[in-house]
Amino acid sequence: MMAVGSILLEITTNRTYARFQQKYLTMCSSLLNHIPALNNFALLKMELLKPPRMQWDNRTDLRSQWTRFEAEVRAVFQGPLEGKSEKARCGYLLLWVGDEGRAIFQTFTIEESDKNKIEPLLRKFRDRIFGPHYDTCAVR
Repeated sequence: MMAVGSILLEITTNRTYARFQQKYLTMCSSLLNHIPALNNFALLKMELLKPPRMQWDNRTDLRSQWTRFEAEVRAVFQGPLEGKSEKARCGYLLLWVGDEGRAIFQTFTIEESDKNKIEPLLRKFRDRIFGPHYDTCAVR
């Protein structure tokens, strides 16, 4: 008799959990529809992720840090931010590279045709970090 009681309790609990989960999802969906700032589901997903951050403080291993960072950025762009425009992706990248990355960005010469395109921007950073002229003291 004990097994039947625990099975009934489990079924009741699972039904209760399923109802709770459905109400929670409905409530979140309703909230997203009523608050314009939260209307973009990609932004909500990004809140759940830790955004990529470039670690400029490890000067001896900067090239591997950039490789790791770029891989994370590409993963986020292929995942939660897949539908974002090129211009928005460039904005995210400039947020994620931090102050030092933005200082490096200010030194770039970008052609008009490449403005607001993510690949040329990533290439500029990669060329600067992996280039023979790169001096870690110049970044400071």
